[in-house]
Amino acid sequence: MSEEGDKAIERALSRRREILEELKQIDTFVTLYRKYAGAGVDTTSLDPNQIQSSPTNEASFSGTVSGITARITAENPAPKGMRQHEFVSFVKEMLIKHGRPMQAHEILDSFHEKGRHVGGSNETSNLKTKLWRAKMEITTIPGSGYWPLDLACPAVSYYPPHNAAKDVA
Repeated sequence: MSEEGDKAIERALSRRREILEELKQIDTFVTLYRKYAGAGVDTTSLDPNQIQSSPTNEASFSGTVSGITARITAENPAPKGMRQHEFVSFVKEMLIKHGRPMQAHEILDSFHEKGRHVGGSNETSNLKTKLWRAKMEITTIPGSGYWPLDLACPAVSYYPPHNAAKDVA
């Protein structure tokens, strides 16, 4: 075989090894996803006999499956959330820094950007539940999003009820 042919085969075999490693990582993600995310994902097309973990059992995956963004590792399968009072303080601070009301998905994205997690197997649902439980401190401004109840936001013509405003954002 020519030297060029040997190089081409070596590149092809190297790429094959890379693809096999990526497949192992995907298989590990699917296995962990089934275990921690619950029902609602069709993984019936996978052959369980072909699912393998990496030799070190430290495979990880970051990506989106069925519209759910996930970062799961074998050693740290699910991020922990925060207590309600910590959640409320964190959200209020985030909203004030943002300077305008935010939708639930924007709040969740901000949590993740800051390396924080709401917790639970469905973070979006858990976020909305926590926001609902915080209704005495965080309000919903129709068409705009969530905002601290006691803080005016002239940008969206929101003024706290009963002159309870502490400040203006």
